[in-house]
Amino acid sequence: VLSGTNRNRTNAEMARLAENGATVAEMKAILSTYDIDESNISVIPVKNPSSNYEIDNTAFAKANELFWGSIDDYVIEEGGAKYIYLPVSQTKVDIQKYASRLDEIEPRLLKSADEKWSDFCSSLTDAPTLSLQTNGSTQLFLYASSFVKIDPPRPKTLEDGTVLTSGCDVDHRHVFFTAPVTK
Repeated sequence: VLSGTNRNRTNAEMARLAENGATVAEMKAILSTYDIDESNISVIPVKNPSSNYEIDNTAFAKANELFWGSIDDYVIEEGGAKYIYLPVSQTKVDIQKYASRLDEIEPRLLKSADEKWSDFCSSLTDAPTLSLQTNGSTQLFLYASSFVKIDPPRPKTLEDGTVLTSGCDVDHRHVFFTAPVTK
């Protein structure tokens, strides 16, 4: 519906919009000025009324690849093994176990996970190894677990009077990281 009216746009009006549409780079620039997590942005191809172009799964995949890039942009090979390279955190992720599912990984989710991982690691003294995992469903996640040192330690006294000077929540705590990379 045409803004401010109660009528649909004409084919001529739609054609003028298509001729003067924003480029992918312009849309990315516009969206970057808003505080919107990329995982909340959907790219949807739209058919021009004067076109006989059909929108199917391939069109959706191509539109998203144009906007977000391709998973191939993140894959590196070293010594015959493939890894996902996360540029923000400069981390390599071994993908051998899930190599057959590489095409399911969404670049925008991977980019978001990389940024979250970078923030997560900034609070740790030693960055743990990041891996691909599944939670039993079909969804893949970046996953890591680590210990964070508690300094000074906080000794615990048990009911029987025993004093713990090491252990979980005494001299360290466990932290976990998960971020989805597939829907």
